[in-house]
Amino acid sequence: MNLKKIWEVREFSTVVILALEILFFTWYLWPDGSRSHPFFNAPNFVLIFKYSAIYGIAAVGAAIVIISGGIDLAPGAVMALSGVVASQLFVERGWGLGTSMTTGVLVGLVSGLVTSVLVVVVKLPPFIATLGMMVSARGLSRWWSNGNPVSFPTESFAGISNGGSMTLCLALQTPDFARAYAAVVSSVQAYDLTAPTATWTTEPSLPLARHGLAVAAISNTLYAIGGSTQPGHTASTNTVDALTFS
Repeated sequence: MNLKKIWEVREFSTVVILALEILFFTWYLWPDGSRSHPFFNAPNFVLIFKYSAIYGIAAVGAAIVIISGGIDLAPGAVMALSGVVASQLFVERGWGLGTSMTTGVLVGLVSGLVTSVLVVVVKLPPFIATLGMMVSARGLSRWWSNGNPVSFPTESFAGISNGGSMTLCLALQTPDFARAYAAVVSSVQAYDLTAPTATWTTEPSLPLARHGLAVAAISNTLYAIGGSTQPGHTASTNTVDALTFS
C-alpha cells in the first residue's frame, strides 16, 4: 500500500527518469581499462549542479507563479534591465559595487511590484500584464544604456578594444571535419592587428593540449582557461595557461 502511494506521487516519475538517465550515461561512458569514470564521479556532479543552479533559482520563482495559476513572461527582460542598471552605475558612473548591486535588485523589485499591481488591483490578465512589463523592461534597458554596451574602464581592457593586442587562434589540425569538433589541440597562432603588414605567426604551443577552453585577455596577455583533455568533454581540467605576446 505504501509503495502504491509512493508511485502515485507526481514527482516520483521525475526522480525515476533522472535515475534512469544517470544509469544510462554511466553505462554508455564506461571507461576502458583503469581510467577513471568520466561521468560518474563527484567533480562532474558538482559541475552539473553548478551549471544547473541558475535554472534552479529561476524555477523557484516561476513555481510560485505557476502554482498560483498565473504566468510571467517578463523575468528575462527584468533581469536584463537590473543587470544593465547595476553595471552602468558601477562602471560608468563610479558608484560602489554594493550600492550598484542593491540598486539593480531594487529595480527588479519595483518591476515585480508594478506587475503585481496590474494583475491584483487593475485586474489585467497575467499574460497581458507580464507581456507589457517584458516589452517595457527591454525598452528601459535600451534607454538607460543609450543602446551602447557597458565598457570596462581600465587601460588594459581599453587597449584590447583599440586593437592594442593580438587575436588568439587555436588551429584544428584534423583532416576529417566530422571529428574536428572533438579535436584536442595545442597549436597557437597569433594575428597582430597593429603591425604594418599584419600576418599570422606561429607561437609556442599550449603546455596542455585540450579543446572546449575559454579565453580571456588582459592587455597583451591571453589566458587559456580549462577545457577537456580528451574528445567529447570526458576529462575536464582547471588548468590556466598565460600566453604573453610582445
